Amino acid sequence: MTISVVVPVYNAEKYLKKCLLSLHEQSCDIDLEFIIVNDGSDDGSEQICEKIIKIDNRFKYYYKNNGGSASARNFGIEHAIGEYISFVDSDDYVEKDYFYNMYQMAKNNNAEIVVCPYTYEFAGSSNVVFPIMSEGIYNKTQKKLIMEGAIALDIRGNRTVTSALWAKLFKKQLVCKEYKKVNEQIRIGEDLALVVRCLNSANSVFVSGCKNSGYHYITRPGQITRSYDAIYEQRVPLLFNSLISANNEKSIASFEEQFEKIVISNICAGFENLIYYDKMPYRTIKTRIKYLCTMANYYSEIKILKKDSKEERVKKNLIKIGNSFFIYIVYLFLARQFGYRGESK
Repeated sequence: MTISVVVPVYNAEKYLKKCLLSLHEQSCDIDLEFIIVNDGSDDGSEQICEKIIKIDNRFKYYYKNNGGSASARNFGIEHAIGEYISFVDSDDYVEKDYFYNMYQMAKNNNAEIVVCPYTYEFAGSSNVVFPIMSEGIYNKTQKKLIMEGAIALDIRGNRTVTSALWAKLFKKQLVCKEYKKVNEQIRIGEDLALVVRCLNSANSVFVSGCKNSGYHYITRPGQITRSYDAIYEQRVPLLFNSLISANNEKSIASFEEQFEKIVISNICAGFENLIYYDKMPYRTIKTRIKYLCTMANYYSEIKILKKDSKEERVKKNLIKIGNSFFIYIVYLFLARQFGYRGESK
């Protein structure tokens, strides 16, 4: 088997058919297997999967109890038999020769990882998103250029390559070496935790600049509706600890600077999370804001630098000072300004 494609599925009946049909239409010039992992869906996803496996024997279908996307991904990895492995989200789709083209890039460049552009689609519009890195092969020495922005390049989380597992092809041996080191309970940044490990361990990475992106990443209006996460503060340290562990195991270029940015990004997202829930008492919000600031200062020194943008300085100062009332007022204003106040579950 040449490539194993893992598709984690959870309550994706609205979009799953298009995703699976795009896999069914893949080129037969290479041996492919499509591993569908149903992570405890309670909608019509199972029926859609059962139909596709009847018409294409390249599909393998598994059902497991719900354990989260990382758990479903790992289950798929454990059942993959391909030389390479790739990942597709169940609400996205790919073009006909997507995997064949990535395989050719991997072989022609002797690459353990191939990173591709992708097409971002939202509300009827689309545009191709290219990796920040120039097209080419990055070996052990040159790969430092990738690792300097593999976690976070700026305060908004832009990276040299996307943190997602999709739009990439991995040597399966590399993924198998790393995936068990990532905590399955991570729900925020679970892809990033594994991608960073794989990039850092790979001997060679090929970055494609192909204008014909084969992966279509779909964002729908319902996906960006913000909702309150009751245990956000418990989830975030799992990612932080995973990244620290990866760096301790094998040093990551510019780790401290990148890590500070991912800490600030996630802590500020935590402030927003508290504002999503319009029924939370102010006293509770105040206590949890204080906890988030304490967490940030525990994990990072948070240095304010001359090169920081105005936005970066504001966020850093908010966290360092830790004034719960002021942070609450700032994020309440932003919530009302951008219309996400009260969209709680």
